[in-house]
Amino acid sequence: MKGILNFYKPVGKTSAEIVDFFRKSTNKKVGHGGTLDPLAEGVLILAFNEFTKDLDEIKEMEKEYLVTIELGKRSKTFDAEGPIEKVEVKNIPKENEILETLQKFKGVIDQIPPIFSAVKIKGKRAYEISRKGQIPELKPKKVLVKKIELINYNWPFLKLNIVSSAGFYVRSFANDLGNELKCGGYVFKLLRKRVGPFEVEKSITFEDIQKNFLEVKVQIFGYVQGVGMRAFIKNIADQFKVVGYVKNISDGSVEMLFQGKESILDRIIEQIETGPTPGSISKINILYQKPEPVYKVFSILY
Repeated sequence: MKGILNFYKPVGKTSAEIVDFFRKSTNKKVGHGGTLDPLAEGVLILAFNEFTKDLDEIKEMEKEYLVTIELGKRSKTFDAEGPIEKVEVKNIPKENEILETLQKFKGVIDQIPPIFSAVKIKGKRAYEISRKGQIPELKPKKVLVKKIELINYNWPFLKLNIVSSAGFYVRSFANDLGNELKCGGYVFKLLRKRVGPFEVEKSITFEDIQKNFLEVKVQIFGYVQGVGMRAFIKNIADQFKVVGYVKNISDGSVEMLFQGKESILDRIIEQIETGPTPGSISKINILYQKPEPVYKVFSILY
């Protein structure tokens, strides 16, 4: 496997554990495009070898989350990892009050990261300082909240869809919202639905890897839009008996998609990088993702 992988991080695994798994299984350099908390799940972007250089750009992409917040309680970690304590609530907030309060969190806001976070303070992580019983000095950072949509509210659980800039902490938001509502709140459940163009519906799970039927989307740039290139790609697909398509894109590139076993997809990429004409390919993008829908044949699209 090489290029970029849109992976589905399950609950209970750290981002570091996922990176370590792929580093050992592929024997390659592996990095991620932004961590997820252990109790969160969803899109975790991984990159292999030379493609790790693209991670800085991916980390700055906007994010989309589906979060369930439990009101009426507070958590030291701002999430279900706890410890959690009940809050004496005099007035249970009504839906219209919540909608009004959410308006305060839209746009550019100042947000302080959680004390149990990976933010560095004089070379040490905030969570390392917190675990020693000390309180890290965290400064507020400006983040952009593009959208907050109320999905469902049934006390004490509040479900929201949030679109934000990079650097936004959903845990801090849940805690701050609880404070504004004077009832407390913490992240009960969190799903990262999207990182830039990478969507959770196309995220590869551990189960997909075990089934060994994946999808790789490849885009090549350079002098590549001749009829010979598409015929070359079609011949490779037929040779390895994989399904998908190849087509020209308006920006002068060629896009292709292959579905099959991981080892076969890796071999196909090796042949594509060589190309029908030496030097015809100036740049290549490679993205591994979930094979949905599954194609029946390999086609040249016009």
